[in-house]
Amino acid sequence: MKDYRKGGYRDYKKEYKDYYGVLGKLTPLQRLHRKHKTSRNAARRKLRQAGRHVRGKDVDHINKNPLDNRMTNLRVRSIKKNRANKS
Repeated sequence: MKDYRKGGYRDYKKEYKDYYGVLGKLTPLQRLHRKHKTSRNAARRKLRQAGRHVRGKDVDHINKNPLDNRMTNLRVRSIKKNRANKS
């Protein structure tokens, strides 16, 4: 595979498979990634059901724990502000 930074292409399907794994053959780290992804999706769904606009924005977990989906811990932020708020 070519280096995409040098004008090549990225194999997104392979990257996704490497990061999240294949059901039945998950490493402990891949299980954790899947658990966090499921929790992030649940947070988006929870805010959407509460009537908060989340399309085109990120859901920020105030305490930085993606498994804590209490409404008091969730807020809708612009992508730029949320990605800058990693510390």
